[in-house]
Amino acid sequence: MHNAVLSFIFTIMKIVIASDSFKDSANALDACQAMAIGVSNANHDITTEIFPLADGGEGTAEILTYYTCGKTIYVDTVDPIGRPIKADYGISEDETTAFIDMASASGLQLLEPEKRNPVNTSSFGTGLMIKNAIERGVEKIILGIGGSATNDAGTGMAKALGYKFYDENNVEVECKGCDLNIIASYEHDETFLENLPQIQVLADVNNPLYGHLGAAFVYGKQKGASGREILSLNEGLQSIANIVSNQTNKSFENIPGAGAAGGMGFGAKVFLNAELIPGSETVIEASGIEKAIQDADFLFTGEGSIDEQTKNGKLISGICKMAAKHNIPVIAFCGSLNASMNELKMIGIQAAFPILNQPMDLQTALLKTEILLKKTAENVVRLICAKP
Repeated sequence: MHNAVLSFIFTIMKIVIASDSFKDSANALDACQAMAIGVSNANHDITTEIFPLADGGEGTAEILTYYTCGKTIYVDTVDPIGRPIKADYGISEDETTAFIDMASASGLQLLEPEKRNPVNTSSFGTGLMIKNAIERGVEKIILGIGGSATNDAGTGMAKALGYKFYDENNVEVECKGCDLNIIASYEHDETFLENLPQIQVLADVNNPLYGHLGAAFVYGKQKGASGREILSLNEGLQSIANIVSNQTNKSFENIPGAGAAGGMGFGAKVFLNAELIPGSETVIEASGIEKAIQDADFLFTGEGSIDEQTKNGKLISGICKMAAKHNIPVIAFCGSLNASMNELKMIGIQAAFPILNQPMDLQTALLKTEILLKKTAENVVRLICAKP
């Protein structure tokens, strides 16, 4: 009788799998599928549902396109230092909504390490992608701004859309990070904003535009700027904020998310009249996962690194908050686990498992991510299903 009861319990067990991508190794869908295979290998009677997710950074457009049964659009654009590239964005099945990742054209991963420096980069390529979507007649654009290589306050993006920026001698400037200090004025077609589709920007950080919590000081170093360059970039961000304030009689530099993506949050608000919304929340809602977890026994999730920053607006934090509403325990898988048990508890994670099963270099780990996810998920489920 006891074995029959256990069999019945395991037959109806349901695990929902919702994962972010594992950077440079597995996209979100592949990560979810790897975990699902691991679950099935452990017990083929367990039901699984997968929900690939993203937080507004690289891969968000792909995920939102997936959930709207859309298609991929390929465009000619330029990378952060102006080199011609092909990039892509998604468009919903009904062709009313475009999903664009800033990282596709203006991302740090597009540059060789020695060429990474926000002093010399521009978001012009992202502007060309937005322009392409507008020309297709979409009614709405959702722009994910994570993973950028820029610190130009969105001026490069605006320039691609027809804005003109001038120095004090009325000479048009290029709109790289280093140009913010010399911009004295800007102009655009008066009807431009009136004819724009609705634009929403996904931003999970609340940094102001400038200052010690602003774009340059918080993100400049990881984008390749030196200490002196960070000071100059910060001054440029403050300068463009003053120019905008003088021309509009409005202040935008302290809106939550203004400093996201090198000031793209600020630029999108000023130059596109965009609405800044939470990235993780938006993707989670679009996926429909909340309905699926209501009868689940466990929620499996994962991303490359779980650390003290995970609780600050990252995707897993949002997943845990949703799961907590329905009393669903969350088990997390990661490449690197750098959070204490107390921090995991604060995030809402029941247990977390790094997937590395033996010493290996980073390149090997990246190549084996899906295999390691399968094996770790299998082992965890075997533990869950073990007889008391």
